[in-house]
Amino acid sequence: MQDTLEKQSALPRFAEDDAQGIVERALDQAKSHECTGYRSPLWEFVRALRTYYPAESDPMDIFWDDINPVIQDRGGWGIFSNEERSLASEEEACLEFCVNWDAVKFPSNYDPLQEALELARRHPLQPEECAIHRLSVYETFISMAAWLQAAVSPLTDILLPTHKIAELMNVSPMTISRCRQKAIHDGYLHVTVRHSYKRHRATAFEFDMSRFPILKDYARIVKEDCLGHD
Repeated sequence: MQDTLEKQSALPRFAEDDAQGIVERALDQAKSHECTGYRSPLWEFVRALRTYYPAESDPMDIFWDDINPVIQDRGGWGIFSNEERSLASEEEACLEFCVNWDAVKFPSNYDPLQEALELARRHPLQPEECAIHRLSVYETFISMAAWLQAAVSPLTDILLPTHKIAELMNVSPMTISRCRQKAIHDGYLHVTVRHSYKRHRATAFEFDMSRFPILKDYARIVKEDCLGHD
């Protein structure tokens, strides 16, 4: 009986939820975000849906088994059309849905910095520079940046905003700025994009994941953490 239920639906990480309820909540979340640039109304909807499904979920199963029947009852995928984009068929909607599913890095309720900081506290990493003389704030910063890089993948730049991290770590922005400078000097961080006021561009970094081999086990560690908190 359990196998039959699992085949009927890709749903969801929360057993009490059904497709109708998830779609309604995801639609409400999507409406609260203004679509700008390349982001379509369907992109925001998919981003909201990622809140309710495990990362390894198959978007094709989600689309046909869970989401499409509910959207059809609401009048079809045309509800996601706007002046720039028009969804005329289920197949067009499915294609955009699957592409967006892979493009969305984080669900709408996910704070990657907060999550990285929590990982840093549960699984602290010790920079070799602190092996003898401990520097806890620097160790936490390095651990957070390392787990953030592991979360977004080694090929994706990370942002380390001083004020946001300072607030999360309950220290001053200047302290975080100095942590960033030391991390660059020590070879943990490499600047990939320079800050520019004129271009409204923040400094981006790459963390050298080779310094901590445990980072390769990010997916396993997160999964074990989740099971441990159930």
